[in-house]
Parts: sequence; structure tokens; C-alpha cells
Amino acid sequence: CHESQVYEWLPYNGGYLDQVPADKDQRRGWLEQRWSGRLKGIADKYRDLLVQLYGEERGRGIVYAEVFEPCEYGASLSEETIHRLFPFMTV
Repeated sequence: CHESQVYEWLPYNGGYLDQVPADKDQRRGWLEQRWSGRLKGIADKYRDLLVQLYGEERGRGIVYAEVFEPCEYGASLSEETIHRLFPFMTV
């Protein structure tokens, strides 16, 4: 969905653009290998919060997660704002 972000921008900024496969069929496997461990680790680290947000069964079943940090220059994150920005969350 975000090819330019994950195969161009992030690798360029991270200094590993030369590691991205040119072949589109190989890119998905490369991306999974590069990110799956990190995103699984985040899900495990925040498992209690995932269970709180999504319920026991769904929260325990989440394999990958990504965390976001609000910016001090933006507006405060109320429950209403969080729901508007992240509609998939059940806060």
C-alpha cells in the first residue's frame, strides 16, 4: 500500500536502500524478514494494552503492532480525537 515509504523513503533515510530488492516479487519477503521481528516485539511489549483496547481474545491474537507517539506541538489526544484519527481502535 505504501511502496514508496517502505521500499524507498525509509530505506534511503536508514541507509539501507541498496538492500531493497529490485524485483517486486522479492520485496514482500524482504519486508517481512526486515520488520516482522520488530513488529512482533512491539505487540508482545504492549500486549496488556492491546487486550484492554480490543478485548481478551482479539488482543491476544494480534501478532504485529505499531506504536505512535503524539507530538507536543499538536493538539491534545482526547478519546474522541483518538477515535477520529485511529478509527480501528475501540477506545
